[in-house]
Amino acid sequence: MKPGGIPVIDGGRPFVITWLPDGNPSVELRVTSTEQLRKILPDLARALRMPLADVKATLSSGQVRHVSQRIGTQRYRISLGGPEAMRSMLKTCLTLWAARHGTDELQRPVYDDARRFVRYGGDDLARPICKIDFGPLAGSDALIPRFGQHFNLALVASDPAGRAVGYFRLYNACAWRFELCAQGAPPASIVTYVSNPGQPSIWDTATTDALIPAVAVLETIPSHDYTEVRQAFGRMHADHHSRASLTEINKICEQASTKLGFPPDQLLTPEQIDRYLAEVSHRMASWMVGVPFEESLTAEEIARLLEEAEEE
Repeated sequence: MKPGGIPVIDGGRPFVITWLPDGNPSVELRVTSTEQLRKILPDLARALRMPLADVKATLSSGQVRHVSQRIGTQRYRISLGGPEAMRSMLKTCLTLWAARHGTDELQRPVYDDARRFVRYGGDDLARPICKIDFGPLAGSDALIPRFGQHFNLALVASDPAGRAVGYFRLYNACAWRFELCAQGAPPASIVTYVSNPGQPSIWDTATTDALIPAVAVLETIPSHDYTEVRQAFGRMHADHHSRASLTEINKICEQASTKLGFPPDQLLTPEQIDRYLAEVSHRMASWMVGVPFEESLTAEEIARLLEEAEEE
């Protein structure tokens, strides 16, 4: 999947050539955009041993059918955390702490183990330093209106005795805790960074309890109850499905309008509205039940597709 929930066709070449008994080729193109069409036309021409101009002329004058179908369930393995990711998250926490108290603070011996883990990793350091936390974060509900349901958060806080703890929450689903030092850090201090991964320009920092109170991390222990995480991933899937569906519906509407030759800024007559609704309804019905939508393309439509491919 590309950003925005755009499917990437997998499983072989983007075109299939079948030679018919009369010696002419039948070509099946597998593309999701005119940009992909533009990229594969030179390869298609080489496979057919024809000049590119002849391939375009053949497409323009031949019988072309457009077939689109909603892709089936795509299964992906998603991994959160792991040795390299934990080193990166701890580095983020140390960077925040340095921004709060200066780089010289991190050179003190009390942070030796934390720095070594960031640099070299290793299970012997990970076990006493890193803890995964599946539990909720107190005060996080107040962040959702500003940073979205799936915000990222990094926080470092110290208690009055100088114990410093880093906390990295990923997509508001699960978190990792890091023991920066057991004692000796600047006491009763906090620094927090929160961002919206869907809109990276939306972020904020605080050196007070304004975003998240320090006690939410310092006075709680890691939870291994997976209930909250399962619910969070369910919300993420629902949000992604909603956005991807809206993108596809907009695409169907644009394709129908383009096919019927309706400019986007033109008021439609009642007859045009009926034609538009019929076209959109036909395409939507196919998309919703997952059956192929097929149509023959006119010479003008083929020419337009080739022109759009040349312009991109």
